[in-house]
Amino acid sequence: FFFFFFFFKQKTAYEMLRSLVGSEMCIRDRYMGLYIAFQIPLPLTTILILFVDVGTDMWPAISFAYEPAELDIMKRKPRNPEKDLLVSRKVLAFAYLQIGIMEGFAGIFAYFAVMADYGFKPMNLFFYGFQKGCDVKTGEYRTYDWTTNDDNRVNVMDFYACRAPDGTLFPDAHRVRKELSDPSHYVPLEDTMDSWSSVSDSHVRYTSEALKYAQTASWMAIVVCQWINLIICKTRSLSIAQQGFSNMPALYGLIFETALAVLIVYVPFLNEPLGTRRLNIKHFGIVVFPFFALIFAYDEIRKYLMHKLSKIEPGKRPVYSWLYRNTLY
Repeated sequence: FFFFFFFFKQKTAYEMLRSLVGSEMCIRDRYMGLYIAFQIPLPLTTILILFVDVGTDMWPAISFAYEPAELDIMKRKPRNPEKDLLVSRKVLAFAYLQIGIMEGFAGIFAYFAVMADYGFKPMNLFFYGFQKGCDVKTGEYRTYDWTTNDDNRVNVMDFYACRAPDGTLFPDAHRVRKELSDPSHYVPLEDTMDSWSSVSDSHVRYTSEALKYAQTASWMAIVVCQWINLIICKTRSLSIAQQGFSNMPALYGLIFETALAVLIVYVPFLNEPLGTRRLNIKHFGIVVFPFFALIFAYDEIRKYLMHKLSKIEPGKRPVYSWLYRNTLY
């Protein structure tokens, strides 16, 4: 029973991290918070959130059933049934306030990085999710449609210039930032990377197509971070170097997760229904590898200091460090 309790602890920690993608308490709230509070175009769609919950993370989560016991499990004192709960404050703090924050920032960073590569500086995205402008073809004064493919051929810079086809300037054109109304800010479309989308048959730069690429990159960032989440949740107190990686189902789970992500991103007939786009290689997770390394380094250093700062000597009452008492979930 002792082993199974701590196995479920590990699995619960991973599941809590996995739920960051689908739970209304975590990443979706963070993205929706940016969308509502700052009115930026939506960074992640519901369908992509679901594909993490019921797609890429299913096999890795199940693989914890095959995880061998931690090597120091018999050295730990018996659990206190009143304090050592399966879902404790330490588990919640680890999932939501430590690793979860890093993972959330990784997805948001990928979103802004890709949008910047396609002509939208981060600060220019704020308050443009619901900003009104002028359809240069019809002269209609309306809100730009970022969420569907209706406006993927409409140049955002022309739209937010708020000029009618006859050159008339709309009354609130002064609200539009200079970069989005000054033609000198234009970059020739044919000179930019991935300037044409084969899915929508339209330009990517300065159009709503850029958002589809950014959402795909943001989703891929979450998948990449889940790779390292699987690894760090294999042990609660030992380094992964001490424990080793003998759980082959977990390895197969990582391969499955990566293969499924590649299919979702690069198979043409899946792009349209799922709202994904074929990413440039530098956007396929590479943009968030610093966060991947940060999560791994943070957890390994935490585990090292947790033991280093504790005083555990044979025959004496152990004195556990603050890190040990507060971060060993």
